[in-house]
Amino acid sequence: MTPDEGKSRPCCRGLSPDELTPGTFVTVSESKRVPDRSLVEAIWVVIAVNEAHAVLKFHCGGPTPHDTASATRIVPLQEYEFYRADHLVTALDAARHQPSATVVRIRDC
Repeated sequence: MTPDEGKSRPCCRGLSPDELTPGTFVTVSESKRVPDRSLVEAIWVVIAVNEAHAVLKFHCGGPTPHDTASATRIVPLQEYEFYRADHLVTALDAARHQPSATVVRIRDC
């Protein structure tokens, strides 16, 4: 038996640092070390990346940041997993452009 046999593995792996390029839309896992969920409920766009951190800007989701300072975050790469969210942005944008109500039939009185 190898040392890794019998251990559970996470079902999904996040993007590698090489895949975090400016303009990529991502969702972010909760922090691996501290109970921080502040990035989880939103979609972020990658602004810049170095060997240790990513600069993320709020794109959509909730809660919407109330001030511009919290709309841009510097996030340590080792603390979070990042997942591609391009398809989520496309779906949300399409849903925003659909009419909120449809007239089925107009009746004459």
